Formats: sequence, C-alpha cells, structure tokens
Amino acid sequence: MILSRLHRRAIHATFHLLLASGLVWTVLRGGLGWKGIGDGFPRPLATISLEVHGAAAMGALFLLGSLTTRHVVRGWCSRTNRASGVILIGVQATLVLTGYALYYAGEASRDAASVVHLIVGISCVPIIAWHATAAWRRRAAVRSRSVPGTITDLGCNPAEW
Repeated sequence: MILSRLHRRAIHATFHLLLASGLVWTVLRGGLGWKGIGDGFPRPLATISLEVHGAAAMGALFLLGSLTTRHVVRGWCSRTNRASGVILIGVQATLVLTGYALYYAGEASRDAASVVHLIVGISCVPIIAWHATAAWRRRAAVRSRSVPGTITDLGCNPAEW
C-alpha cells in the first residue's frame, strides 16, 4: 500500500534521526567497548544525542503503530513485499526490546543489548531500502503496462482472519 507523502516523509525523517543520533552517541561514548572520542567533547553532546535518540524512538513507535493499521494489513492481504515486511517487523521488534533492555535491564545484560541494538539498528538501513525499492519497482512495472485505474479494494477484511 502506498503511503501518503507526509507519512513517508515523517517515517524517513524519524528513522534518519534515529540512525544519526545513535551513531553520534556510539562514536562519542565508545558504544562497542572501544575508546570513544567523547572524552574531548563536552559531556552534554553525548547526553543530548542520547536524549534525541530516545525522543525519536518514541516518534518511531507512534509511526510504526500507524503503519500497522493499513500499510501492513493491506500489504499482507495483497501478498506484496511479505518477506521484507516480516523481516522489517522483526528488526523493529528487536530494536524496541533491546532499547527497553538498555534502559531498564541491569548492568549484566546491558553490554549484550547494546551490541545487538547497534548491529540491528545499522542493519535496518539496507532492509528498509530493500522493502521500499521492491515497492517502487512493482509500481513502475504496473505503470509500464498501462493498467487503467487503481486497485481500491484488495478484498481484504481482517475480521475474516
């Protein structure tokens, strides 16, 4: 299902902010056990990047919820992009759980959660690109066949599941 321009831009902006703020914090604080360069910077810069990351994560949760109601259901029913969509949902769930663990779990699990969160967060970039590119290619193929009209009803009623 095609997202509105505003919805797509909000998702792109939020996920770009998440990636940038997470990478800034990782570099400044040495997130994978290496010596971070944050010692030469004022402490607030690392703190601000983490606060921005947390705020963007709240926005991402909201946007992911908004995708579930129409985009995910319609995509599933139309049998489009299922593989990349399911993987993307799994990746997002992993990020939510590891983000929760980073904030609330004890010191013993924090290091493992941090490594998983960073690796999975970076892996989001090619997975999102794969998902979006597959949709763009499919729409271009439909346009090139000059199919008149649009599909407005996919015959999908979640209540029948």
